[in-house]
Amino acid sequence: MDQLFGLRHYLGLSPLPEGSGSQGELPGTDQWCSVVPQQSTSKCMLGWFDVEQHRDEDGKLTGEFKNFWPGWSKWQIGIKMENSVIEFDRPETWEPPRTRL
Repeated sequence: MDQLFGLRHYLGLSPLPEGSGSQGELPGTDQWCSVVPQQSTSKCMLGWFDVEQHRDEDGKLTGEFKNFWPGWSKWQIGIKMENSVIEFDRPETWEPPRTRL
């Protein structure tokens, strides 16, 4: 998709302290990270999507906003990708800046 529109979207991740998982399954990092996700599919189509949020039995909104994204109208144009694959290349990493006191 990035090559199609001439855009490059980066996913940026900040340093994250190690978690206290019961089996050591929550690792942490002391570096910043940037990665470009790649997404592909053999079946892609353009369509209209209803982004209105859920309403209860009385027709009242159950969320804070009327639509999925504040300010959007109910119907939005979008891309549907069936059986898509998302891949992440090796990230670019760097140390956080050091402060001088």
